[in-house]
Amino acid sequence: KTSIGGGYISKHIEPMFLVTGNNITSHRTYIEELKNYDMPGVYNGLNTIQDTPWKVNREILNVAKTVFNDDSRNRGGLITSKLMDMPNKPHSINKKDKNEEELKAFSKWKSEMTIVYTQNQKLRSKRLAEANTIYIADKFVDEDRIHHAGRLCFRDRFYYVTGYFNPQGTDLAKALHMFANKKPLGKVGERYLCLQLANTYGQDKISLDDRIKWVHNNKDAIVASARDPFKTSFWEKADKPWQFLAATFEFENMLRYGLSYESGLPCNIDGSCNGLQNFSAVLRDEVGGKAVNLTDNDTPADIYQVVADTVISKLKISSDPIAKQWLSWGIDRKATKRSVMVLPYGGTRYSCVEFVDEYVSDREEKGDLPPFTDRPKANIFLANLIWDSIGNTVIKAREAMDWLQKVARLCAATKTPVHWTTPLGFPVKQAYYSQKDMIVKTKMMGRIRIRSNTDKINKRKQANGISPNFVHALDATHMFLTIDHCLQKGVKDFGMVHDSYATLPCDMDKLNECARSAFIQMYSEMDPLEHFKDQITALIPEKKRHKIS
Repeated sequence: KTSIGGGYISKHIEPMFLVTGNNITSHRTYIEELKNYDMPGVYNGLNTIQDTPWKVNREILNVAKTVFNDDSRNRGGLITSKLMDMPNKPHSINKKDKNEEELKAFSKWKSEMTIVYTQNQKLRSKRLAEANTIYIADKFVDEDRIHHAGRLCFRDRFYYVTGYFNPQGTDLAKALHMFANKKPLGKVGERYLCLQLANTYGQDKISLDDRIKWVHNNKDAIVASARDPFKTSFWEKADKPWQFLAATFEFENMLRYGLSYESGLPCNIDGSCNGLQNFSAVLRDEVGGKAVNLTDNDTPADIYQVVADTVISKLKISSDPIAKQWLSWGIDRKATKRSVMVLPYGGTRYSCVEFVDEYVSDREEKGDLPPFTDRPKANIFLANLIWDSIGNTVIKAREAMDWLQKVARLCAATKTPVHWTTPLGFPVKQAYYSQKDMIVKTKMMGRIRIRSNTDKINKRKQANGISPNFVHALDATHMFLTIDHCLQKGVKDFGMVHDSYATLPCDMDKLNECARSAFIQMYSEMDPLEHFKDQITALIPEKKRHKIS
């Protein structure tokens, strides 16, 4: 329970700091200051996560290794070594004198080359990450118990230290993990194993009972996936194919050995657009709360689909030819998901363009070629519609974000970092400084440009960062409170991904109950926004305090 000296138990690795990240490098005393804060809930939660023993899921590893090393299989969404073909050069490319049509053809070829080159670089990067994930898992596959070290960022968020292979990683990385402490499934475990199958397949927008029915209706296909994943493609159509496949193995074992079968499969519950959940709770926004499932709904609300439906309605009444192209290609909730999801974390109209481009690229990788003659223009067109549609759906969250940004600007104007403590006592210090470039002349490498921080607070970065950092701190508080509630009920195994909590199937009912009770505790015993305001007021000159009332 100290800010220095945690992490790995090894003489060959330096002790880690409790908090890490670029944001704290300008505060040399910050780590030392942490010793003065009483935050047992944070320390206990962090240590509990690190105490959780894991082991490698050997069945998933065997399938992944086979698929990865055989390009002809191309299963489960893994990236093959094959790259996209480069577009053919126009015949006129080497001519000195080009007419207008040839110049257009040349320009179009350059644009297509850039897109293909960028996509190929992404494919190489993804394949390398998959290779590293499989390599590390294979290295530890024979270990009975492994532990992941972790630490916090300056917003109190927990991160596993291990790269690639960790419970916060990709779909494959998560599927490669099993809890070392197994327990019999029982009736509770059977129910949550079925829910895990439905949720990872993409059947998570129907009622819980309908998800159970879906599993029983697809029992034969699920068992076939477990018995021979190379002969059936059913599991590959899942939203999270590798985690779904991991659940099929446990489902088949349950059918074979009964409810006494001991399972170590991580089952999880996720927040519904967690940032907006926190804003809705802190603002007591009933409309927003219903959209993100803070109310008791028979069928889960889907805010991403609500925004997507609004976008489609706007496309239908638009006279722009690009609108017809988007309608012909089709819009689903994935087109709006990231833009909506990151709104509380500093999402902007410009980030919408980036997310739309990624959405198009993902569909393109799966062979669904876009119909656009000008893809960048089409991306901007849809991004603007998505941004406006979010504004039609989410109103109070934007008001809270605007208020937080005003506070950050007022602090920056007085050259003061934004500083507050979470409900569990963790000190958050946000200080983004302006940077300057310095040119250094060297004999070996010539002139080198070095960028370093100044002592001047960057007002723009402070304003852009305050909303995501405030919400991330609330996320972290809820996670640690949930762990504390779970420990009191005997739950000891955790796989935590910010707003997605995992434990053993048989303990999922307790985790569910604890996540809800912790959320209620956080927003009933203390008003986090009022708590923030009380602390931030002291940092703002008295003559300007009326601006944050």
